[in-house]
Amino acid sequence: MNDVPAKLLPPELKAADVRGKWAASGVPVLSGGDVTTPLDGETDLFEAKKLLDDHMCIMGDVPASMLFLDTPEQIHKYATRLIRALGPAGFILQSGCDIPANAKLENVQAMVAAAVG
Repeated sequence: MNDVPAKLLPPELKAADVRGKWAASGVPVLSGGDVTTPLDGETDLFEAKKLLDDHMCIMGDVPASMLFLDTPEQIHKYATRLIRALGPAGFILQSGCDIPANAKLENVQAMVAAAVG
């Protein structure tokens, strides 16, 4: 498990990239400003939401592997689950890091369709 060092974020900071596995012992101390963090497939987004709720907006994570291996139906179901469980406030749906070059177009479209309702 990666440890995330505790940080005080200045009010002018609007985004922080603090990727890695999070645990209760690794939650940063946040102060001021609207802060977002992109979390990847190594992080339990549901646990992160419990720990960071009302402190940080979570961005995450349709894993890149899902975008080229899974079906559009699986992508839509997974993305919808994330939105319902983690949002709508305090959550931004995104692919993990990047959309891979070998992603199926219909899978990317299914992710977007889940986001727009």
